Amino acid sequence: MCPLPVARPGQFKVMDPAIILADEPTGALDSRTSREVLNFLKQINEEGNTIVMITHDNSIALEAKRVIRIADGHKIFDGDVKDYAAIL
Repeated sequence: MCPLPVARPGQFKVMDPAIILADEPTGALDSRTSREVLNFLKQINEEGNTIVMITHDNSIALEAKRVIRIADGHKIFDGDVKDYAAIL
């Protein structure tokens, strides 16, 4: 099994993946470091990379452009983050 490359804020990007999977990227971080990670993800998204971020924290989900909410194995929301924020 090949390990996946891990990118952290401040590191040089060696690869240019089309999709980046971020599973709870701020889960165990303090608020300052969480903000740095989210800013880093936004930056690489603006460079053309797709970010798939998994989170249980609605405040983190609100940082995205699109939200897909899953509950009990079913998709219950799929749309623009502004529409998602309106129903919270």
